[in-house]
This record gives sequence, structure tokens and C-alpha cells, in this order.
Amino acid sequence: MAIPGEVYASGRSQASVSLLVTRLTMRTASFDAEGRTGLLDESGYDAFSVGGTLVVPASTPADRYEAKIEVIVTYS
Repeated sequence: MAIPGEVYASGRSQASVSLLVTRLTMRTASFDAEGRTGLLDESGYDAFSVGGTLVVPASTPADRYEAKIEVIVTYS
């Protein structure tokens, strides 16, 4: 699995700014430690979660911010 190292989160209002999300990490349900490898179970299922650090300057307007993260999954 591959994810970018950082992305930007955008607010919904026009007054909002873009916020940097750094240090993106990924964990799969089948592997407890941080990493980009997982194993499918007998049903062909696994799940993953993504986390990171949101950089919020002091003057950032209140809003609902959203980031899109491209995840590339390969399996064999």
C-alpha cells in the first residue's frame, strides 16, 4: 500500500485556508504495527486506517476541513 507523505486539508467556507497534514501513517487491521503491508483473511478482507498531524496556525478560521488521500493498493 502506498500513501503520500503529506496532503492539504481544505475548509468549506471561502474564508478558510488550506491546512497542511504531515507525517501520514497507515496501519492495517491484520498487522498491529505501522506499515504498508497487510494480509487478507479467508474471506479476502482486510481494513486500514490512516492518520497524520494537522498543522493549524493560531489565526485559522473555524470551519470543517477535509483532506483527500490517494491510497494505492496492490496485491498478488
